[in-house]
Amino acid sequence: MAAGTRSPGPPDSILDPRRTALLVVDVQNDFIHEDGRSGGRTDGNAAFRGMVEGCLAPFAEAARALGVLVVWIQMENAPETISPANARIKRKMYGADPDDPSSVDIWERAVCVRGSWGAEIYLPVGEGDLVVPKSRYSAFIRTELDEALSARGVTTTAVSGVVTNQCVESTARDAYQHDYDVLLVSDCVAERSPEARASTFSNIERGSGWVCDSAALLAAWRERVAPPA
Repeated sequence: MAAGTRSPGPPDSILDPRRTALLVVDVQNDFIHEDGRSGGRTDGNAAFRGMVEGCLAPFAEAARALGVLVVWIQMENAPETISPANARIKRKMYGADPDDPSSVDIWERAVCVRGSWGAEIYLPVGEGDLVVPKSRYSAFIRTELDEALSARGVTTTAVSGVVTNQCVESTARDAYQHDYDVLLVSDCVAERSPEARASTFSNIERGSGWVCDSAALLAAWRERVAPPA
């Protein structure tokens, strides 16, 4: 089941769909929609949208039908979530002076501002799904995600979304650090750099979990919910 690696696939013990949560990271209008703020005039979100509509959307629907808990991780930026360190990195990302608040207006450039259209989930949220807001790369930092998963008996996290080497990888790493088994869904993540993709896949395989494609995961889950012959 592993994609682009030589390691064996995940063990059967972590492939029970009823104890699995599909974490969908940052699939929001600003990152995916053609009019999203991160896309710009050239629609830089087209590749992300192709992955989301062509693979992630049907995968989430099929996973939900098999008993997998779907959790939408929603990035939200608000004045109270911006620390001095966070503001410095944002200015650096915008090409401004990190130590000069007047060098750039963060809110003119910010994506996924709390309450905005851009922060809304791009795909329909299903009945029974969870939505967990976050303000940092990892979905486990300053959120109720761990408590929500534990309360529902989740022991395995399948991680998907954007961007592979940033919020997706941070979430996958922290899922392992919170004692969840981790499956990175290789064809349901997206980024703008093949090198970044390869690096994340290697990082997860080496120390945090398994890299698997969506078709293999669905096949494994279906085997476990199929009635006995």
